[in-house]
Amino acid sequence: MILHSDESIKEITQSPEFQKDYGLYRSQNTETKEFRKFIDSIEINKKYFRLAMNKQGYRRKHQRANVGEDTLAIKEITSYLNKVTEQTITKITGEIQKRLVDKDYLMPLIIDSVIEKSLLYTQYIPMYLGLVKDLYRTVPDIKETFMTRIDVIHKGIVEAAVNTEESDYLQFCAKNKRLDKLIGHSLLITECEKQGFVEGRIHPTLDSFLTLLAEEEDPSETYKCVQCLYNIMKSLYGRRRLPQGYIVRIQGLIDEEKSSKIKYKMMDILERR
Repeated sequence: MILHSDESIKEITQSPEFQKDYGLYRSQNTETKEFRKFIDSIEINKKYFRLAMNKQGYRRKHQRANVGEDTLAIKEITSYLNKVTEQTITKITGEIQKRLVDKDYLMPLIIDSVIEKSLLYTQYIPMYLGLVKDLYRTVPDIKETFMTRIDVIHKGIVEAAVNTEESDYLQFCAKNKRLDKLIGHSLLITECEKQGFVEGRIHPTLDSFLTLLAEEEDPSETYKCVQCLYNIMKSLYGRRRLPQGYIVRIQGLIDEEKSSKIKYKMMDILERR
């Protein structure tokens, strides 16, 4: 029987030959893929951290709070994600990679953080996706895992109940926040499809988004949705003619719309000048 040290096992599992054969095995094993998808879909307890007991005493006066390495890593990574720009992305990727060494178990938390940031700061979505690729380029099925987590988060947004016991103002804010996240989700799915994370998801997403747009009653929120739809269509089709099905649906919205501002913006979607 051959015994391997932790170092030799790590070297074997990270070798190109092992990664290639293991990737082939995973891609051909349906049961493994379904089990992985199930595991990825489990809701994450984001309040859980691996804490470490303070070696110099539990409640020593003036001592720093008892915080484990994982907790610090998560906090620092979250801080770095808040600072992502075109100028900082390369440096930030390197700093995050340092804090994830031998911490593969933090991947679900990090991916969820990236998705949440993407929903809120949509202008940085391409960079966030690039960050995920760089951080987990050696992880099998990382794209599938990422999309599964997107679906879990999207389900939570859609099914979130409005607290009718709160004030009208707080309910209004909650509704606006939900709409902003749904808009962010549509933009995220669009970019995921463009970058090859997934195939065949953008059109069902657009169908749901057009339905959402038709049901929205607040003019300011409707205009926000129309702007998002314009950006998606421009990103997908450029100056090319839209598919006829989209033209028919958007024209139907134009015919029903009473606001001239919204109507003209919808017309811009058809023309995309």
